[in-house]
Amino acid sequence: MKKSAIAGTLLAALALAGCSDSSGEPTTIFEEVSPDPTTTDPTDAPSEEPTEGPSEDPTESPTDDRSEDPTTVPPEQGTTPVEFDTDAQLPPSPETGVTLTWTVPGETFHIYTRGSSTDGCYPVPTEAWTDGETIEITFDPANAGLNCTTDIVTYGWEVTWDVPIEVGGEIEVTLTDVLGMGHTLSAILPAEPGAPVA
Repeated sequence: MKKSAIAGTLLAALALAGCSDSSGEPTTIFEEVSPDPTTTDPTDAPSEEPTEGPSEDPTESPTDDRSEDPTTVPPEQGTTPVEFDTDAQLPPSPETGVTLTWTVPGETFHIYTRGSSTDGCYPVPTEAWTDGETIEITFDPANAGLNCTTDIVTYGWEVTWDVPIEVGGEIEVTLTDVLGMGHTLSAILPAEPGAPVA
């Protein structure tokens, strides 16, 4: 038992001696510890760059499919009827004295009137106008003060639109001054070529 106590005392003395320098003062021993490479400082983490939106190519432009078909959406337009020689024997409408027929539906139609062979004794169409849905024809009416011969002649005029219009059926036609100044009548232009006004 005493031998064990003595041995423990000697080990303690040797340990104290190892921790003292030559001056007898205790020496503190520091061990340099290397940082663990598996750990990182959160302050050293790279900052996240804001993500950019889809790139815009200045050469790209949105496609514009809006297109107007001049056949279905024609502009308002007017023209002057052109007289042509005709020997047609088309009976004029009893209400208006005028016959209207398409030759090329939507593009060209004919106006027929009948009257004396004396100039000024029959109505003359002077202007035609359309908005694509209706047609208006203005006339220079017959001069009621003239002495007109009794022979009856058929006269014809052709109207051609610069921009064809859509024909889906009968078209209402306004006849202005056809029977005299200030007298406006309505007629129907049939959809089928050559079909006379009833």
